[in-house]
Amino acid sequence: LNLNGSVYVVGGDGIRDELQQAGVEVAQEPPGGLEPACTAEEFVNDLVPDSNIKAVIVGCDSSFTYRKICYASRCIQAGAVFISTNLDAGDMHGGVLMPGAGACVGAICSALGRDEPDVNCGKPSSIMLSVIRDSRGVDLSRAAVVGDRLDTDIMLGVTGDAAVTVLTLSGVATVEDVAQAAADGGVVPTTVVPRLSALVF
Repeated sequence: LNLNGSVYVVGGDGIRDELQQAGVEVAQEPPGGLEPACTAEEFVNDLVPDSNIKAVIVGCDSSFTYRKICYASRCIQAGAVFISTNLDAGDMHGGVLMPGAGACVGAICSALGRDEPDVNCGKPSSIMLSVIRDSRGVDLSRAAVVGDRLDTDIMLGVTGDAAVTVLTLSGVATVEDVAQAAADGGVVPTTVVPRLSALVF
């Protein structure tokens, strides 16, 4: 994806830093800055997209607001490419599921009346597989893919024909999830371990 312009980011500083290090111009916040609210009048008259914004990149944003949804949706409706860093709905913290990037992406998808972004860079996308295989030179047929999610980590391994897929139970997925996936004919790991340390011999 060649961008001849700037990128509006809905996400943390890490995304902005990586883009800037890669020479990508990061757009400023819209009029009103980080003010969370947005009226219909502001949406129409104030949140006019910068014509230089060619893409909207959405990741996990701990300062996610209604105003950001409004501006992102306007930029995308004006022609910007909608890109997600990943679609993980959430991550386990202290035994409870905390919303992740997928929650932010989902809100903007809903605002646009669509099911998914134009491009997903995270697991198990073909873009991620390309980075692993081509940019990093990893031979997945000789690799073990380890993770705590069936729909991203294990799916990446299965899609990429990894030698082994390992699900750790220290994160999101549970033994019950694996059993349900097997019953439904879904993606299941080669093996399941209680925690990552169980793989150290």
